[in-house]
Amino acid sequence: MAKNFNSNTTNNDEWLTPPEILRALGPFDLDLAAPIVRPWGMAARHYTKEDDGMAQPWEGASG
Repeated sequence: MAKNFNSNTTNNDEWLTPPEILRALGPFDLDLAAPIVRPWGMAARHYTKEDDGMAQPWEGASG
């Protein structure tokens, strides 16, 4: 049975990484393009489009 990873069921501009993929990848320190309403946790810190994540400081583990 094929698995559907389409998280954009409301036809908006937000696409969410499915929680089972996030669990497989491990914890994230920062999501700089998080949706305003998050149906599941994605990272320890979040920036939404209202925060303009590209203009904010990025902190956390890398590599």
